[in-house]
Amino acid sequence: MSTLYSRRSIRLQDYDYSTPAAYFVTIYTHSRRPLLLDQGNRPTVDASWNSLPLHFPTVQLDRVHFIVFLTDSSEAVSQGAPRRAPTLADVVRAFKGNAAREINRLRRTPGQPVCQRNYYEHIVRNERELENIREYIHNNPLGPHSHEEDNLALAWEQL
Repeated sequence: MSTLYSRRSIRLQDYDYSTPAAYFVTIYTHSRRPLLLDQGNRPTVDASWNSLPLHFPTVQLDRVHFIVFLTDSSEAVSQGAPRRAPTLADVVRAFKGNAAREINRLRRTPGQPVCQRNYYEHIVRNERELENIREYIHNNPLGPHSHEEDNLALAWEQL
């Protein structure tokens, strides 16, 4: 019998996360440490999303919110492009990896976890939802930097 911890996925079981769509993503720091607004870490976090399809990013003490717009790249692939379309997981992995490597380099803590292993995502279903999410992201840093998920849960309810 294995003693490994088995985690239940929070992703939709039959959904293709390479589907062209908008996705609202929240990534928390490991153990919710308030390290993202540290003067040395903030430019690193900002630089980590500059090369990715992220929009409306906002950084708080222990989390990052952003919207990812995945587009259809099937035409490029059919014309001989060397890569498949990125999935949401590819984009999140690239952001987390870039940010963690650079933060660890600056802090001289190679290999230490920076982000929680998982992330929250929400598939944006229409323009109204997109506007509500943009407003939430814009106004969220104005609220308290609590370690509770109440603000995020409330935002989901309002969608």
